[in-house]
Amino acid sequence: MRGPLAFLAIAGLIAPALPAQAPLAGLEARVSQILKDWNVPGAAVVIVKDGKPVLVKGYGVRKAGEPAPVDARTQFGIASLSKAFTSATVMMLADEGKLRLDDPVVKHLPGFQLKDPYITRELTIRDLLCHRSGLGLGAGDLMTWGGTWPRADVLARMKHLPMAHGLRTTYAYQNNGFIVAGAVVEAVAGKPWESVVTERILRPLGMSQANADIAQQAGLANVATPHSTFQGPLRAISLRSPNHFGPAGALNVCAEEMVPWIQLQLGKGSLNGTRFWSQRASFEMWSPQMLVPNRPPAKDLAPLGTNYAAYGLGWDLRDYRGHRMVSHTGGLDGMTCMLALLPEDNLGIAVLTNAEVPVWRPLIFEIADRFLGVPAFDWSAPSLARLKKGQADVAAMEAQSEADRLKGTRPSLPLASYAGTWRDAWYGDIALAVDGEGFALDMKPSPSFKAKVTHWHLDTWKATFTDRTIPDALLTFQIGPDGKPTGLRMRPFSPGADFSYDYQDLDLRPVP
Repeated sequence: MRGPLAFLAIAGLIAPALPAQAPLAGLEARVSQILKDWNVPGAAVVIVKDGKPVLVKGYGVRKAGEPAPVDARTQFGIASLSKAFTSATVMMLADEGKLRLDDPVVKHLPGFQLKDPYITRELTIRDLLCHRSGLGLGAGDLMTWGGTWPRADVLARMKHLPMAHGLRTTYAYQNNGFIVAGAVVEAVAGKPWESVVTERILRPLGMSQANADIAQQAGLANVATPHSTFQGPLRAISLRSPNHFGPAGALNVCAEEMVPWIQLQLGKGSLNGTRFWSQRASFEMWSPQMLVPNRPPAKDLAPLGTNYAAYGLGWDLRDYRGHRMVSHTGGLDGMTCMLALLPEDNLGIAVLTNAEVPVWRPLIFEIADRFLGVPAFDWSAPSLARLKKGQADVAAMEAQSEADRLKGTRPSLPLASYAGTWRDAWYGDIALAVDGEGFALDMKPSPSFKAKVTHWHLDTWKATFTDRTIPDALLTFQIGPDGKPTGLRMRPFSPGADFSYDYQDLDLRPVP
């Protein structure tokens, strides 16, 4: 049924771009200047208008300090842009009558549990896809961010995660809901999520290079290298495998192969005469399912003002300068991206980058403004200024923490009393071994999470991770009435730490 479409999609990709028009005048120079201003090594930009690719181009380099350029075939991790692919697979199965959005999750995953029995019983597939499960912001990310647990174990251990809200009361963005949704897809389709998304979406669209497994990147020469400025200057880093949260963020795609995905979305599930999902399914995915807090924009970014903000099924929903926008951002270690659709304008824009800063904002919005014919606005300067101010504020807060540190204090107990294995029912084991006047920390489920632990004050210690892309943490021991450690709590040291490092959810207890 879908075999011929692969050829048609590829044919559409290699068709010549439309002639340069007013919206594109001076755009390439502007993109290059923004990347330079933001200190971003490379990016790829995709623009699809009225069903045709008008710009599919790479800028800058794949790795800072090396000459290999980013081009239309350079592969990027697209992180949370993967969520829309998972929603689409769910809707395809719903179109076929194999599931319903409002099915309880336990109908398809009988052994699935959350900490709250009521939420376990009532949680639906729809709830998973719009971040209203009752779990907190980023709940469970720490296990999947570089972890080694099989995905089945991640699911099984979710019953130990603390619930932060009532079911359907609060929007709280997190990846685990989409991991569960992927497991539902697997249960219904009878094969791994990676196989479903590849066989039903990627390959039929002609996305021959796109993949859902970081291991497949090893066979590709044209791959963007991630870069980070967290806790240091701009530097190339290794991409931590996102395979554990595959349905939430593991896809890898190049700019050229984003084109048919954008065309399919703007075609509301249909491309070149082949229908992948129903038009009704597209409207469902793009309909508000959960309201998102809507706050006035900063004065220097006034055009960002919106009348509504919501989350659909794998998509952010809002209005932008009087036009409906369906979008999503994505972020991995060292890579960020955004895809924006303006359905009524038949316009789609994607920006893929190999740096952690949100440079997608000025690029997406300035390109959109050109095609929408709205008054021009310099999105880059105020956005960059706000980023730098935020970084300065974080540095000031870290310095204040240092100043507030209680000098001259000692821990309550000898070092050996704190050493040993500490266990969280959800995450697993953390080992503390005496190392000089402090400890060596080894977070067992996450091989790269190793740190040197030094005394901070009282019974609080600071963990400085060897991998400087991992946020440092403060560890506080709880001492029982018998003078022995009974608990260990962690929290990020820096207020700038990403929410995925949810150390605060750990409730560590000593293992005898």
